[in-house]
Amino acid sequence: MAGNSDNILVILGVTQFISLTMLRVACKSIISFIGIALNLDLVYVTFRTKSIQGTCNILIALNALFTAFFEFSYITEFIIAINRLNPIKLTLCFFLQFFPMFGANCATVFILFIGVDRFISTALPTWQNRINRTYYLMVIIAVCWTYSLFVVYAAFQVDFSSTYDNKSVGCQVSDLYRDEVSSMTARNNIILNLATVACYVGVWILIKATKREVSSRFFKSCVAIMLSVTLGWFLFSIANIIIGIFELTTTPQWYLLFTVGILQSAADASHAPILYVFSNQYKHAFRDQFHRIAVMFRLRKTQHMIHSHSTVLQSNNFIKHESHKKVNLNLDVEVQISSLSAYRTTCPGVPGTIDLTETINEIHHVTETTMNTLSIIFNCYLLYLIKYHSTFGVKLYKYLLTIDAMLDLFLSVGAFLAQPVVLVANGHTVLTSNGFLAGRSPVFDSLFATFYFFVLHTNIVWIAVQFVYRYRLLCKNNANPILSSLLITTVATTYSFFALWIITGLCQVREEYQLTGREVLQSNSWSHAELQIIMGRHISEWQMIVYVTLWVVTCSASIGIVVWCEQVISKNFSQLSNLSQGGAQRMHKEFHYALLAMAICPLVTTTIPVLYFMFIIVLRLCPGLTSAIMTIFLSSITLFNPLTTIVCFRCYRRFTIRLLTCGRIYNPAKIQSTFLQGQNVTQNITTTG
Repeated sequence: MAGNSDNILVILGVTQFISLTMLRVACKSIISFIGIALNLDLVYVTFRTKSIQGTCNILIALNALFTAFFEFSYITEFIIAINRLNPIKLTLCFFLQFFPMFGANCATVFILFIGVDRFISTALPTWQNRINRTYYLMVIIAVCWTYSLFVVYAAFQVDFSSTYDNKSVGCQVSDLYRDEVSSMTARNNIILNLATVACYVGVWILIKATKREVSSRFFKSCVAIMLSVTLGWFLFSIANIIIGIFELTTTPQWYLLFTVGILQSAADASHAPILYVFSNQYKHAFRDQFHRIAVMFRLRKTQHMIHSHSTVLQSNNFIKHESHKKVNLNLDVEVQISSLSAYRTTCPGVPGTIDLTETINEIHHVTETTMNTLSIIFNCYLLYLIKYHSTFGVKLYKYLLTIDAMLDLFLSVGAFLAQPVVLVANGHTVLTSNGFLAGRSPVFDSLFATFYFFVLHTNIVWIAVQFVYRYRLLCKNNANPILSSLLITTVATTYSFFALWIITGLCQVREEYQLTGREVLQSNSWSHAELQIIMGRHISEWQMIVYVTLWVVTCSASIGIVVWCEQVISKNFSQLSNLSQGGAQRMHKEFHYALLAMAICPLVTTTIPVLYFMFIIVLRLCPGLTSAIMTIFLSSITLFNPLTTIVCFRCYRRFTIRLLTCGRIYNPAKIQSTFLQGQNVTQNITTTG
């Protein structure tokens, strides 16, 4: 085994960035990037276009979503190939490829259910119209998740057994299937793919018998997707058979599997193009999206041309005025390069980067202080607007906005005082403070950190709660067991996560942990004189990964509630004009868009940095700066929410513009005259040209 690992290491060529194999791995990751973008775009187009929101369309979108999860495995493999000089442990690879492995198994079962749905809709169209679509899709999703979790758990038991304690792999998803799990997965894939083919053969027979043209056109796209997935699995199985029969050595084995992987990644990225070619409905949906994007870029290009032509005269006058000054640009460049080279050294795990040993905590402190000060000011200003300048008559909206602003204000105050930073190294996780009260007393540090994390978790939960209130207000549906159970699950998961953090972290502050905590600080380039109190400590890095996973689950549940409620509320906007006179529909839409912006921005700014931080933990790559960036992103929620609220509500926006105009900070008339002047310059240039 050791010889094979060494050969694979030589083949990968991780010590040479210009090796042929590294370029091929890069090409593989580029294909996966394209596939992720296309599959996520397919999901977005499906949930945005009402004409393609049937059960089969939603199943195709879910298959594309979980296929995008699987395609992240190629990017993980590429990052490991660049940053690691040895194959990584199998147990570490399991956590890195957990979500891609889960997505691959879910996508396999979704392909089968797409065929089953097509067969049912063709054979029994009246029965499918009578069933509850929500329950129907939930049963399918539950079956897919159950099967995928079963395979993942079986792989977990084998990979973490004593047989593979010191096993090193190249960290592909296929490396996680060992012994009986490999044979079980291969057998299940054969059964699932044969069942899928049987479903489509049955649909083809029914279409030929009934001569349905519309079903035939959509059937072609489904068959093409099925063939792309099935052929990719078939090629991979044939490659494994060839390796077993001919007993190929490591080098031919690597190139054969690599070629098959390229074809598989291309097949996974082909779902959206296949639907565009074969389905007229998807073609119109994608063309509408492309048209909106083209209009947006054309508008930006026009604005850029107007701005550039309006400033050309000022630029010429400035050049004439400054032409007599002799500036030695080469000397300035040399001085800048020498000043940068004085600070250039190596960061742990990242060669050739700037040394931030003495400045990383100052950068974090200054950025957090500035951001939280601005958020405190904007949230206080928003509370003033809600109290005295709200023109909408629904009191529930005022209460929701007030609670939003108060939570953001509390979170910004907690971040201003505590400024917590989570650092991981040497198998330990340390929570320390970089705020104004850091190092004064462990009691104050622990209390402020507890307050900060409690408000942060409450803020995430409140995103889902306010959408549920909006749904019950507008849709008049107070008894929805699915939505209520999902909300209760989200709240329970969030505060269980918070309690677990407090019990295992902040309650373990003891003197014997101080030495370990300071070692973690030094290994993360976070050595500062004020950081003397270690607020929390966790025994293993994997506990931190569990916390991050729970956080992602909470944010995902909140996103699910937001998306579901947003879809239902949007369908009821046409009925809002009958509620009252005087712009009731506009008021509800303003609040809807503001609430949607306040939901999407925090969930995105919290989920992506936390996932990246978990990836940095398992790869052990300079997590000090990463942790600082993550906490800054978490605190940015309090700055996004008041700004989006002020922009979305016309009453708040008008008062702010009047306030800025009185203070001579904002002058709309001057901006409009400048715009017209630039437009005239553009017309003159085009006529003279």
